[in-house]
Amino acid sequence: MDIVLKEKFIQLWKKYFGAADLPLIFYYTDTPTGEELIQSSSNHRCIMLDIAKVFTGRSICFNTDSFSCFGGKR
Repeated sequence: MDIVLKEKFIQLWKKYFGAADLPLIFYYTDTPTGEELIQSSSNHRCIMLDIAKVFTGRSICFNTDSFSCFGGKR
């Protein structure tokens, strides 16, 4: 990620949206760049549990085998 672009975005976000949480960004790629790959689970695990990790500053990556809940598979 371009650090200058990131800092400019954060600065503008704070200017216009104050203390609101930063938005979540999703995108598709064939070549992940080192984000934490969410592994599949034999137990039921809601996708929202994994997405909540982003709010702690972690970048995550899903593939077709990552989901064990029907909502995530949709």
